[in-house]
Amino acid sequence: MYLPHQCIMTLNGHDDVVKSLMCWDKYLFSGSLDCMIKVWASTEDGCLEVIYTHSVLQSLSTVINWSGNGKISILALSGMTDSDVKSVHLYELPTFTDRGRLFAKQEVQTLQIGPGGLFFTGDQTGLLTVYTRLAEKWLRRAFSF
Repeated sequence: MYLPHQCIMTLNGHDDVVKSLMCWDKYLFSGSLDCMIKVWASTEDGCLEVIYTHSVLQSLSTVINWSGNGKISILALSGMTDSDVKSVHLYELPTFTDRGRLFAKQEVQTLQIGPGGLFFTGDQTGLLTVYTRLAEKWLRRAFSF
């Protein structure tokens, strides 16, 4: 059975391709090739507006929320390259406090959250890497297919 859909709103805020969307708490995060993360919130009249813009050094392809230990939420950004360094940048929400990086051999193309606080990355070499957070340290296991 076909269920009709209706567009109720169009949001303008980026100057390049929007590559990722993520909902967290009462906010919408959008990541774009314009090197910006926009944080959107609902206004009193029900519209969405940008309430914060976070600039990153390079364009990004994925924005994802990882609550590895259930106490804090981590915003993970992939597709970012700082010169020759390929990494996933980690920020604590809602403050955007820098929480470090997870390094890769090539640009990370995909991120996924798994059960039990696991965090998966896949890079351009075909390497799948699995992370888990142990207190303030990261445990890494890499698998190549």
